[in-house]
Amino acid sequence: MPDYLGSDQRRVKGDEKEEKEIKSLDEGDIELLKTYGQSQYHKSIKTIEEDIHKAIKQVNELTGIKESDTGLAPPALWDLAADKQTLQNE
Repeated sequence: MPDYLGSDQRRVKGDEKEEKEIKSLDEGDIELLKTYGQSQYHKSIKTIEEDIHKAIKQVNELTGIKESDTGLAPPALWDLAADKQTLQNE
């Protein structure tokens, strides 16, 4: 009976081939993987974003505004469906 998966998808005991040796990555390979997909402006954009977050934090500290003062919970804690249901019931 022929194998419905084919020889590419299933190993047969008689057709065992030598497996290739797995080589670990060297420092150059790791550095290349870290920079893959990043544009030439990636580092400068990251530093500017960090500066903006620091400035926002400093402004909030100087004005005395805390997250609890705004009355808003973090977006992860929002339950819009339940809030909408509550408003419709009232």
